[in-house]
Amino acid sequence: MKKTLNLMWILVPTLLIVMSAGCALNKPYPNKSYHLPHIESPGRAATEPPTFPHRIKVRNLRVESPFEGKSFVYRLGDDQWTTDFYHEWFTFPRDILTENCVAYLTHKSSFGLISTEDSLVDADYYLEGTLNSFHQDRRSAQSMNAVVKTRWVLIPNKPLSNAMEKTLLWSKEFEVHVPCKTDTPQAFAVAMATAMEQTFESLDTELINHFKPRVVK
Repeated sequence: MKKTLNLMWILVPTLLIVMSAGCALNKPYPNKSYHLPHIESPGRAATEPPTFPHRIKVRNLRVESPFEGKSFVYRLGDDQWTTDFYHEWFTFPRDILTENCVAYLTHKSSFGLISTEDSLVDADYYLEGTLNSFHQDRRSAQSMNAVVKTRWVLIPNKPLSNAMEKTLLWSKEFEVHVPCKTDTPQAFAVAMATAMEQTFESLDTELINHFKPRVVK
C-alpha cells in the first residue's frame, strides 16, 4: 500500500507538468506583422523648371549597426534597447530611407536630376547619407516617439583643386522626433513616415540654401 501511495505522489505531479506543457504548446503565437512607412512626395507643376540645374546622385545610405535589421528597435531606457521579433519593417531601413529620399527629391524638382547609385547617368554631385537612429523611443509611456537621425554629405564629382572649391563641401545633421498617437505598430509606422518626410523636407531646404549664393544672376 505504501509503495502504491508513493508511486501516486510521483505520477500525479508528473502528469500535471505534462498537461501544462501540452497547453503551452497548443497556445497560438502572435502572427508577425510587416510595415512599410511611405511618404507622399510633394509635386510641382510639370512645366515648372527646376530651381537649380545640378544633377545629384544619391548613394545608398550607410546604417549604424543597431538599426541595420528589419526588426523594430525600441529604446526602453538611457542605456537599454531591445528589438521586436513579431513586428518588422517590410524591407531594410537602408532601402526605405534611400528610395524615399530619391522619390522625395525627384518630386520636389529643386534640382535638374536626382538619380540612384546604380544609375549610369553622370552626376555633378554625390549625396551620401548615414542613418544614425531609426527607432521608437519608449522611455516615457505617456510620450512614445518615432526617431530618425541622419547625417548627409554633398561631394562634388571633381577634384578639389583649391581652398575656394573646398567651400563646396557641405554636411548637415537632422534629428526628428514624431509622437506616436497610440501604442501600436501601425501608429509607429505612421509616425516614422512623418519623421522621414520632415527629414527630407529639411534636407531639400538646406541643399537649396547651400546653392543659393552660387546662382549666377
